[in-house]
Amino acid sequence: MERIIDALSMNRVPTLWNLLAYPSKRGLASWLINLIRRIDQLNQFKDEPTTIPKVVMISRFFNPQSFLTAIKQVVGRAKEQELNKLYIQTEVTKKSIDDIEQVGKEGAYVIGFILEGARWDLQLG
Repeated sequence: MERIIDALSMNRVPTLWNLLAYPSKRGLASWLINLIRRIDQLNQFKDEPTTIPKVVMISRFFNPQSFLTAIKQVVGRAKEQELNKLYIQTEVTKKSIDDIEQVGKEGAYVIGFILEGARWDLQLG
């Protein structure tokens, strides 16, 4: 196992930290910034557990599927529908984070999805 001081000097996440944290291929500086942002988002949920933030960065969750299931539960409760009859529908908007003034009426505004083998054209949508 590499020494922590060696990893820090090479801008790598120490092996021991990787064993205890989320999987990532980021360099140390980027990893630490991401870790702080993840903690901030989790603290938002901890401080106000019944309130969904206006915008949620889904890639900051260790298990994003559980957040999507929770959204289905909230919508299902409001509409008095069974959870297994609900589905996730994604609508891409041209809104920026600053344009969003309140939480979604049904569901949540989510950013941070990752496209594999593709890219998104913001102009064409």
